[in-house]
Amino acid sequence: MELGYTSREGNAFNTLTIRHILENPKYKGWYCGNKSQSVDYRTKRDILLDESEWVTCPDPSIPAIVSEELWSRANALYKRRREEMMSHSSGISFHNRYPYSAKIYCEEHGTTFHRQVIQTKKGQQEVWQCKVYRSHGRAACSAPQIRSSDLDFILSDIFKELIRDKQKIIDSLVTVLTNIPKEVDYGKLRCQVENEMDDLEQKKNRLLDLSIAGALTVEEFKERNDAFNAQILACQGKLTAIRQEEESRSSEELDIPAIRQALDRALSFTGDIDTALVATILDRVVVKRESTKDAIRLDIFLKLGGVYEAVYTPLKHTASITGLKTDNARGDFLRRTEETILSVCFGQIAGIY
Repeated sequence: MELGYTSREGNAFNTLTIRHILENPKYKGWYCGNKSQSVDYRTKRDILLDESEWVTCPDPSIPAIVSEELWSRANALYKRRREEMMSHSSGISFHNRYPYSAKIYCEEHGTTFHRQVIQTKKGQQEVWQCKVYRSHGRAACSAPQIRSSDLDFILSDIFKELIRDKQKIIDSLVTVLTNIPKEVDYGKLRCQVENEMDDLEQKKNRLLDLSIAGALTVEEFKERNDAFNAQILACQGKLTAIRQEEESRSSEELDIPAIRQALDRALSFTGDIDTALVATILDRVVVKRESTKDAIRLDIFLKLGGVYEAVYTPLKHTASITGLKTDNARGDFLRRTEETILSVCFGQIAGIY
């Protein structure tokens, strides 16, 4: 911009445009074709082909802007940085394999808690311990370990509060199920969900490009990437439900009592909390400095804006939970969070009946 180079609209080039310039062989005087292929003429859906399938060759009619050597060096550098970022992204996915991975933080040190499985009289238990404590012992960090079972109990209470009228919701969902037309175009439903997933993958790729270009911090990339992954996970649940419904669809009437029981169980949040629900709703849990092994204090942040404070004694399964955010947006927060919880729970059981 400072040198006078702008887009056609007179604005600075964005990072995606710069990426396309870097990757396009025509800037070194080469023709490049066969980069995409149509897979459905009805929906006009195209897929991008692997670079090995592209057709490229020198073309005298295309004036080269840079030398082949410079173009190759720039692309080699770009691909190396992209692979490094993709490797980092894979690491994030690995760390999110358990419901509370990378979600519990030590207020004193600002570090995450790491998972540990311990043997007790009642069998194995999953606990989380501060990274500093794991590395240097109790003298370095006084934060107590956190049991997943205790977090499950606390989140269950919070989720129950967010579902304001369970019976009314169950009635509404049953009405939706019973009013589904007998003739359903499952192919169209799958196509819609697949297109939604394709859009999300493209958004993830653009997000990665922004991160590589330095327009996002690692924390911003992780937060947005996790959000896209949660949406993709929800889409995968929809596809599973569509496939199961298509396979089991028959002339038999729906088992309404069984459906009501399944919805009631899903919205009671008993037992272990579902990984997909935690990934979609929970942002982070902060273990407060003043926590002791007998009185653990947590600040619990939800992704859509809610903040809760919990004080509990381990294994007692009783907790004092207080909602800290009571501004004018609380009504909207409750509505959006309730809708998100219902979407995840309903997607898990919709394909069963």
